[in-house]
Amino acid sequence: IAINMNVLLQQVASLTEPKWKEQPRAKGITIEMEMNFQTIPLVMGNEADLREALTNVIFNSVDAMEKNGKIILCTELNHPYVTIKIYDTGKGMTKEIKQRCLEPFYSTKGKEGTGLGLSMVFGIVQRHEGHLEIISEENKGTCIVINLPFVAENKVEKKPEESKEIKIRPLKILVAEDDPNVREVISLYLEEEGHKSVITSDGLEALQKFPTEPFDLVITDQAMPNMSGDQLAKKIKYISPEMPIILLTGFTSFLNSDNIASYGIDFVMHKPLNRNKLQQALSKFFLAKEIS
Repeated sequence: IAINMNVLLQQVASLTEPKWKEQPRAKGITIEMEMNFQTIPLVMGNEADLREALTNVIFNSVDAMEKNGKIILCTELNHPYVTIKIYDTGKGMTKEIKQRCLEPFYSTKGKEGTGLGLSMVFGIVQRHEGHLEIISEENKGTCIVINLPFVAENKVEKKPEESKEIKIRPLKILVAEDDPNVREVISLYLEEEGHKSVITSDGLEALQKFPTEPFDLVITDQAMPNMSGDQLAKKIKYISPEMPIILLTGFTSFLNSDNIASYGIDFVMHKPLNRNKLQQALSKFFLAKEIS
């Protein structure tokens, strides 16, 4: 299918958040994720395979950082390729490791590694008629460069079943989410569907914003500082009992029919978030029609 690599990278950043943010933080390490995307054409490919490849590269970047650091995701157009660069400030590779890192079953992680990470990435890139480059130096970090051929816009063909889509009237949506990458993804998805979003970084800020504008819907993350998503939902329902509230969460232990209802949560959306999930969730609350 035709894939927007900027959107796919944002999805992968959200999907891998426990690996690059939460797990290192538990060890006292802070890893930042930075995105620098250019406007690029679509790439034809297998979305699941490309997602897996990008996920493995990010996992390798995290494993290479033994102290505070940064992962930078970049895209650019280098005709006839879309170029994806994933750079980390980790320990880098020795010449020997760099020469062997694409060999199947070669690993520097001991028993914890399968040795299939970069080898698998290389295979996926090759199947997409692209090429992979590794730029790395010991103690100076690593940059994985993936070049994928793009497709001209007039050559992208839609499947017959994709010629219709669910269209929802423009909505004004209050979003509470403490992770900046997830906030960016939600904002992007909503904007692409014609909705306006007011983005806040935690439950307390969202509660302060709620009375100031007429909102159609509230989307809130569950785990946030200052005020959790369920606490925010309960307070908003007290103010506006009819307000639809969607809870976004990566956890299932909190969820059962009793406490969902008691907090006034109308729908639960599980991470990682994607555009289809969000559109389906919105369609549960608002009249939608099919358009050609």
